[in-house]
Order: sequence, then structure tokens, then C-alpha cells
Amino acid sequence: MANTTKTNAILLNLARSLTQQGWSVIPLRGDADPLAPKAPALPSWKLYQGRIPTDSELVRWFVNQRFSALGVVLGRVSRLIVIDIDDPVQAERFQAEFPDLTETFTVSSGNRQLPHYYFSLPSDVVVTPRNHAGIELRSDGQYVVAPLVSINNKTWEITNPVHPKLLTKSDLRRLLSFFRLSTYQSFEKSLKTPSDAILTPSSIPSLIARYHRLADKHGRNNALFYTACYARDRGWTQYQVQQALSHVHATKPAVSAHPTETRKHREYEAQRTIASAFSRPARQPHNTHKVYQLPNAVREILLQMRLDNVARVLDGLMMAGFEPGQQFTVKTAYQALQLFGIGRNTLIDVLKSYPSPQPPHPANAATRYADETKKCFFGRVANSVKTPGRPAQIYIMPSIGDLCDLLDVQPKGCDPLSPADLQSPAAYRAALHAALIRRAPGKYSRRWQARRLGISKDTCRRYERQKKIATIPTFQDTQVRFFNVHQVIPDEASPGQFIQDEAGKRYPAQVRLAQKLLKKGKRLIFRRQDVNYYFVPDAVDLSKILEVTNAQLTQLNLPGFDADSPIEIAAYLPGIEIVIVEPHSQTASVSVTNTEPRSNSQVAKHALKMTKQRASADDDLAEVVYQTLRRLNPTHAMTRKRAKALVRQFPPDRIRRGLSVIQRRSNIYNPAGFLQTWLKCSGTEHFA
Repeated sequence: MANTTKTNAILLNLARSLTQQGWSVIPLRGDADPLAPKAPALPSWKLYQGRIPTDSELVRWFVNQRFSALGVVLGRVSRLIVIDIDDPVQAERFQAEFPDLTETFTVSSGNRQLPHYYFSLPSDVVVTPRNHAGIELRSDGQYVVAPLVSINNKTWEITNPVHPKLLTKSDLRRLLSFFRLSTYQSFEKSLKTPSDAILTPSSIPSLIARYHRLADKHGRNNALFYTACYARDRGWTQYQVQQALSHVHATKPAVSAHPTETRKHREYEAQRTIASAFSRPARQPHNTHKVYQLPNAVREILLQMRLDNVARVLDGLMMAGFEPGQQFTVKTAYQALQLFGIGRNTLIDVLKSYPSPQPPHPANAATRYADETKKCFFGRVANSVKTPGRPAQIYIMPSIGDLCDLLDVQPKGCDPLSPADLQSPAAYRAALHAALIRRAPGKYSRRWQARRLGISKDTCRRYERQKKIATIPTFQDTQVRFFNVHQVIPDEASPGQFIQDEAGKRYPAQVRLAQKLLKKGKRLIFRRQDVNYYFVPDAVDLSKILEVTNAQLTQLNLPGFDADSPIEIAAYLPGIEIVIVEPHSQTASVSVTNTEPRSNSQVAKHALKMTKQRASADDDLAEVVYQTLRRLNPTHAMTRKRAKALVRQFPPDRIRRGLSVIQRRSNIYNPAGFLQTWLKCSGTEHFA
């Protein structure tokens, strides 16, 4: 007990020290929850993403409630970001790339003993979180374990006790470029697939275009190196690459601020970079005759852009054996695609989706017959050797790498489709939907599925009926006891929330009803419907799952399930977890400033935004009232609905003063009743 008290006192002093520096903190579960020691100890910590906790809150957390760990909230509230590295290789790369940025406040993680680099942000800069394999930029909406905190006998030690380095915008650009470059390097490794084997640059302009695309994302030197490797692997010589890219690299302007260099120096640097690329052996190509298809990432982006026919045509051309860089005409493409049910008009529309930068041949057929005839014969003559009309347009088959670069995605995987799946856009989307469920059965949000394919949720349901995809509802369960009935059951139950006893009977989610049932000896759980579980029946063997489940229940002396009750065994399907999720309130504020005269429509829009802003502030205050009264006395609190009505009735300042009065007094038995009486007696004005 003495050790626990001493630990809590240390945590309280640490939390006070961090808040005095302007950092927001929250309590973590720590050793009290070995399964999730770094999880927040509060039901919701959204409030502390916008403000720093008060000293009374710190005392309540670490003295009264005795929480055993502490976290630092990142982002705008603390003006902090943290580079969290979990991979030793990435740690070495970061130190080699940014030796100046590592001279900042650094903490060694307790688990992997890898660095957490703390950086301070200017007040006018906002950084969104970024994540890649082994390295993460943590910012708004995230937190890290605070320094000097111990969890499971592992301490987050301070290895560089200096102030966090204040990042400039130039430093931020360097950091963000590092994350993009890490992603691209993984992308280059992933290209060792059959899809990459058929990537061949068709001309010097295509190689130059590739260099420009990569330079805009990753910088000139990195782009030149990867483009040179790309050409080297496809049979280009070092001299050919130098002739194609040296001049382009020397005249390419820098993406960010860069010291001025002479053109001669730039060309010399280009030759050295290209020589470095050719100092490594070329990667061996795979079998170029293997049939390949579009990656799922490319398909999904095209479907979301309403370019489903473009995806169908590209997949059809790939199935027909068209290779990247291969030239074709409308006629040859149609002859190959008509076997897949793709019509000529669809093909022409797709080819017009992204017109060629070169102008087409002039259509002079109409003006030709308007010329005056000066020939002496008008009857039958020999056929002309020249073909009348416009010459056939030549198209070039794009490569998978070019498509991924154009759409800014990575070729991570591909669900194989059959020729019958290309018959129509609906068949194409339905096949992709079924392929995902067959490959990875699990829990998916209906909204996410619809957004993935660019369709509505009703269309998703129709595809599932067509493809015979099984859907099972899942639930998040929480045991209901006398001591937690107020915390578990909400005041206003949403659809899909109910109480269930041990016999499977369902009841409305009401606190008083639950208390009555508990007094009768009922064992209750609060159930909240989660996203559905999807699977293809012939891909998931339910009989084996049922057999294993019944064996486990028999050992626990519980009745087993019948083969005709798939819904009841949903919780035992692979990928389904029973978790507790607390409701989180999400608010948004909008501020509008405009000094110029506005039209009626602009005034209406401004009024609507201001109304939403006031409603958001009212909701925040109502949540504060609800949480404060429930914390003081859960038995004599008020519902969220009543708290919102109170906020609409009385001025916000008066409500805050009333809450302050209640918190200063310790002998109030009914806080909700006292607050309502105090508000009525403290003034006469009311708000509509």
C-alpha cells in the first residue's frame, strides 16, 4: 500500500510538471490492466485534446482513483509531435538522414528501447499523423507514454534531456519527404512481382515523364536514382540513361529551398547518381508471358472516380495478353475485348477518358471533296494505293507501375477475376466485392464497403444476394452489475442496443429496468450491435467451428449450440472479438470572417454555419454538465437530454458558475436538483 501511494505521488508530481510546461496529459491503465496497459483509463479523453487538465483533475486521477500510468497528449493542445520508431533499421536510417533533428528531447521506449523524438510545433502549423512500417509520426488525436513512467517493470527513460526542438517549415518538409520516401522504397521492393516483370519504358519521353512524377514527390536526386534503376532493369545502358536524363535533371528546379548550383555541377551530380544506380546488377525479369491483372488499389481508385469502364478495359487488355509499351489501335483492341463482352462504344469512351497530349491528324475528308476537280476522267479507274480517311490512331498500353504512380497507390495485391466478370460494370463490381469476402472473411462496415466500390449500401446488399454472401450480426457485450449499471447503460439507447438475460430474452436498455432484473437475480449483459460479419459459406467451414465451440461449452458445463443457429455462434467465428466501447462525443466548430458585402445566399450560409457553431458549443457544455453531475452522484444525476434542455434555457456563464458552486461544496446530496434550483434563483433572464 505504501509503495502504491508513493508511486501515485510521483505520478502526480510528474503530471504537474508536464502540465506546467504546457503539455496536456491523461491517465493510462498501467499495471492495473495487463492486457492493455497503455490504453487510456478514462472512458473518453477527447476533452483533453482541446485543453490541459486542471490540478484538481490530476489529484482525482492519481490520488483518489490511483491510476498507475501517465500519457502525453500530442498535437495542437500541447504543440508537440513525436517520431515513434519501432524498427531498428528505420531508427538507423532516421539518425543518418537527420543528425541535426535527433538533437532534441528523446525518450527510450520501455518495450523495444527505441527512441521517441519529441518536437515542438510553431503556433501556426498543423501536422497530420503519418504511419509507415516501423516508423510513425504522432500528432493530433494521439498520445504517447510519458517519460519516466514505468509499466510492467519497464521504464520510458529520458536519453537526451534537452528542450524539444522547435521545427521550422523546412524541417517539416524534410520529415514529410522522409515518410514519402520510406513508402516509395517499400513500393520499389514490392515491384518484384509478375506485374512488374512487364514494365518496359517505350520511349525516352516516357522515361522523362516518370522522372518528373517522382521528382515532384520525392525530390530530384531520389527521383533520378530510382528512374535510372527502373531503366537499368529493363535493358537500358548507362550511356542511354545519361543522354536521356542528365540535361533534364540539370534544368529541373528544386521542390523546396535549395542552395544555388551551377548547371555543370548539376550534370556532374546526375552522372554520378546514374553511375551509382548502374553499379548494382539489374534485377532479373520474370516471365513476361504470364497473364496479369490490375492491382486492387488501382481498381478501387478507378471505381471511386466513376471510371469503372476504364478498369474493365484495362483488365480485359491485360487478360488478352497486351503488354506494357505495346502499341495498338481501336480495331485490334476491340477484337480482343469483344470476347469479354466489352463493346466498341465502351472502348472508344475509355480511350477518350484521357486524351493524348499530341493533336490528332486533321480531319480533311470534307474539304477534300470541295476542291475543284482537274482530272480528265470520271469513270472507272484503278483503285488508289492510298487508304482514304484519317490514319488509325495508335495507343500505348500503360504499365502497372505507371498507373500506380499516376493514381498515387501501391500495387499490394490483386484478386483474380474471370472473363465473365468483365461482362458489365455491375458484374465487375460484384465480383470484386465477393472476391474480398472470399479472400478475407471478417467484420466490415457497410459504409466502407460501399465507398470502396463507389456504390450505395443498397447496391452492396444486392451484390451479396447475387453472390450468396452470408451475413451474421455481431455484438459488443458488457456485463451489467449493480455498481456499473449507470456507466454501462446510456440514458438514451440507440437502435441496436438492448439488455439480454442468461436465457436469451431481450429487454429495452433502461437503467431502472436493469436494476429490477438484477434484484430478481437475473444475469444481464448490455449488447450493442456492431458491424456485420461477412463470409462465403463454401469458404468457411461452420461445422468445424460449431464442433470446437460446443466442446469448449461442454467443459464449462454450458449447453451447446444447434447447427441451425448460426447467429448464436457468430461470436466464435474467426476475426470477431467481444470488446467494450464507450461512446465518444464528436463536435466541430466553424468560424467565418468576411468584411465584404454578401448576397442573401451568402448571409444564409453564414447564418447556418454560425447556428452549427452555437449548437456545437451547447453540446459541449451539456456534456460537461452531464459528466460533472454523474461523477458527483450517479444516483441523483440527470440525463443528457435534460442537460441539453438546461443549456438551451440558461446562459452558459451562469451554468458554469453553478457547476463551480457545486464542486466547491461537499455536502450536496442531490447535485442535479441543486443546480436547477440555483439556476432559477440566480437570475430572471431566460434563453429561448
